[in-house]
Amino acid sequence: MARTDKPSLIRRFTGRETKGSQLLHKEMHLNRRLDSDDYAILSDSYIPDFEHCNENGETELMFLAQTLSTKGAELFIEKNGRFNPNARDKDGWSEAMFIARFCDIHILEYFLRHGGFLNPEVKTNENNTEAMIIAKDHGAKGLKLFVENGGRFKPNILNNDHWSEAMRIAKYCKLKGLQYFVENGGQFNPENKDRTQANEIMLIACHTGIEGLKLFLENGGQLNAAAKNEDGWNEAVFVIRHAGSEGLQLLIDHGAQFDPSYRTDAGSTLAMFIAEHGSPEDFKLYIDNGGAFDTKARRKNGDTELSLIAEHMGMKGLRSYIQNGGTIEISPQLADKDPLIKLITKAAKAEIYSEVLSQSVMHKNLTGLLEDSLSKTFDRALKKALKNGQIDPKIARHVKLAGLNTGSNKGSNKAAKQKPSPH
Repeated sequence: MARTDKPSLIRRFTGRETKGSQLLHKEMHLNRRLDSDDYAILSDSYIPDFEHCNENGETELMFLAQTLSTKGAELFIEKNGRFNPNARDKDGWSEAMFIARFCDIHILEYFLRHGGFLNPEVKTNENNTEAMIIAKDHGAKGLKLFVENGGRFKPNILNNDHWSEAMRIAKYCKLKGLQYFVENGGQFNPENKDRTQANEIMLIACHTGIEGLKLFLENGGQLNAAAKNEDGWNEAVFVIRHAGSEGLQLLIDHGAQFDPSYRTDAGSTLAMFIAEHGSPEDFKLYIDNGGAFDTKARRKNGDTELSLIAEHMGMKGLRSYIQNGGTIEISPQLADKDPLIKLITKAAKAEIYSEVLSQSVMHKNLTGLLEDSLSKTFDRALKKALKNGQIDPKIARHVKLAGLNTGSNKGSNKAAKQKPSPH
């Protein structure tokens, strides 16, 4: 496909060649593009020669497709040109590849249904197969033509970008293409990784979501808990980000166990991704299958598990977090703008306050933090809940330490000197 900068020698023509054929051969050997005037001459007097190639190994069909796109290939077909299944240009491209890259899909369809030859063994110099090129340039419709006309898949070929056919099909043909792939003998290979070290299930999750993941796992695809891309993201991260709660359940159904010590290179835990892309109920699944919360985990941008739960899940997320063993640490460093503090400030249910307080690690200046951060509405609601016995007596000590027991702040200074609660 590459053009040469220096013109090669012009082939000697015989008197039997038509004006159109002479023009085409000259331009082919000079590596010059055809224009509309050339097209008019070719339309009038061109006679195809399927065996003729230029110095780049391009047949007349390849050259016409590349320089005149669909019009050029149509002209070759209208002139009853024969296809050359054995032709390869200097970059290893076949006629099918040229038509897929440069022409409309109806030309590809005509080519395949009128003797155009597909060869699964053909690879370009960059290790692209015909399936990879057709998938990229014509999506699921092109891939359908490919399989309907004898195309076959090659599971162990990676192109120079380290993409397998399954990866390319997932990206460019989405779910429909992946279905064609599976239904026509395509096989997944858990060892295939692209240049970013992402494997097939990671890319399938990105481009086809939950349904593509089901196809992968139900048709020989395997999980690899140790696999990570260049950013330290494992398969579970990709699945949760792109398939949410259903993806998490699918992983567990196929035997996934989560590593409580797992962190991405940016410091993210799986609980953080669940907070952003899952539901509050997912925390139980996560904890029951090996996961754990980490109050000290922090992304490079400062996000914590709690701040993300507060931001994306609200009170339901906070409740689920507490019920599944998470602890809430209200520290002096939490500013008024922190989503967790905002959440507590805006909350209206006293039972949530009690859960927060009962699970909190108290700090010596918690009194000041609460006085500064919590609204008067919250203060009144909490006092009323205490008075009416709505708060578990077990947490009365926490409330007293916070100086919020009866509206009196007596003992607040004393509370500030107390050791942190062990609860």
